[in-house]
Amino acid sequence: MDGILGQLLVSDLAYDISERELYNLFLPYGRIEKISLNRKKEKNLSSAIITYSDENCAKMARLELNGIMLKSKHILVIPYSAALQKIQKANIFVKNIPKDFTTKDLEAWFSKYGEIVSSKICYNANGQPLGYGFIQFTLKDAADKAVQAPIVVKDTIITAERFIPKQDRAISSKNNVYVRGFNEAFSEESLEAIFSEYGKVTSKIICKDPDGNSKCFGFVCFEHSKSAEQAVQALHGKTNELGFEWFVCQAVNKFERSLMIKRELAEKREDWKKRNLCLKGIPTGLTEEQLKEILREYGEIESLKIATIDNYRVDDIVTLEKKPTGTVLVCFKDKKEAEKALNRLQHLKINNLEIKVFKWKPRAELIQSIKKHKNTQKMPPEQILKQNGQRFFNPWIQPKFSYRQLARPRQIYQNQKYTQDTPQRSPECEPVNFNYEFYQISDGPTRKQILGETIYTEILPHFKEFTGKVTGMILEMPETELLGLLKEKRLLNSKANEALEVLKEHLGRHN
Repeated sequence: MDGILGQLLVSDLAYDISERELYNLFLPYGRIEKISLNRKKEKNLSSAIITYSDENCAKMARLELNGIMLKSKHILVIPYSAALQKIQKANIFVKNIPKDFTTKDLEAWFSKYGEIVSSKICYNANGQPLGYGFIQFTLKDAADKAVQAPIVVKDTIITAERFIPKQDRAISSKNNVYVRGFNEAFSEESLEAIFSEYGKVTSKIICKDPDGNSKCFGFVCFEHSKSAEQAVQALHGKTNELGFEWFVCQAVNKFERSLMIKRELAEKREDWKKRNLCLKGIPTGLTEEQLKEILREYGEIESLKIATIDNYRVDDIVTLEKKPTGTVLVCFKDKKEAEKALNRLQHLKINNLEIKVFKWKPRAELIQSIKKHKNTQKMPPEQILKQNGQRFFNPWIQPKFSYRQLARPRQIYQNQKYTQDTPQRSPECEPVNFNYEFYQISDGPTRKQILGETIYTEILPHFKEFTGKVTGMILEMPETELLGLLKEKRLLNSKANEALEVLKEHLGRHN
């Protein structure tokens, strides 16, 4: 969404701010169509979207209210436009801002270079200005002009430079190294004595807890980056004469470290996607060793895990015992072996049960697949839709009678008009084809959707035009009971027949 002309995003608001307070603050600048307030409990802050009926009113409100103090917070007011927020090359970082400057003052000095979209002066937790801030222009050319000419205000030189997003900034100084592995008795003097062999040490520190005890890690800063590189190469992984193993690497800040971890994890996930397979329909009585023995001929196995669930209900009693789900994750040592195994395992049968095999996906991708599947399958209530050339009813239509009607004893009806058409199926003990893995990681509404699709697909060939209504009736049951029905097709079909009888009796009374 690129936003609507006349919309403002107001952030850094106090957590307890009310819509009425915002309305009173922004009303003098024009007619307000809507206020959407969002409280962020984890940050103890709020944000809001203010919609004016006129774009010019929004511009005036932004200019006058941006940066003002509201309930002990300096608020940020910017246009609500995704397109403008993406113009990174038109952003500048401003330093040496006078302490008495407001955002309005800042814009007054820099507006000569071009139209300003937003501006911000940064403050500490006590509301004191930090002397720097940010400005975003509508055009890159305006930002180019602003960084070329410093501004002198009250004998203070205000300078501007290109704003560089965190993810694009260079790794911090290569002069610093991070050190760990020593014990609590190790001193900073000993640390300096050892590392000074590789170059001049300008500073060193061993980090300590509030009680003054060593945390057994620290930092050493060299005068030259080459000295730091030599120290890492010479000491990392080596055993000290005191008996401990050195861990020495280039020091990075918290943000850089998080980027490195994310990058490494992303690389691992890509590797796992190529080497991991997911097998469904595995007999639950088999152990990991038995499965490894069966699957070993398809490639060298690095690891194997049987998926289990706990806290499930049996006869209204919740048990903590882990129960296999019939899903197994197999990691092969080589991606080529995994690819071959994927093809060869397609027709594998274990204990006369055909196994389904597909490539493993990370949780985030799996959730995206579920959402995509949900969106393609979703149908509007009370409508008959066409899908893949077939016509069928929405399985999530809620009937106007209760699930409790399904719990009564079965009755024999005299009305031959309906009883003769009641579908009868021979008992089947095999489980319903149900993606329990998707179900486990889904939220409440999505779980109901998955159950509905599974039940609808299973009973569709036998219940025809009543499929949607019958599915809706069955879905009124508690989810624990629904899962029990999916264990055997016989149980589901029995309950579906029961629901159909209730439905036909209901229809008969109203005909």
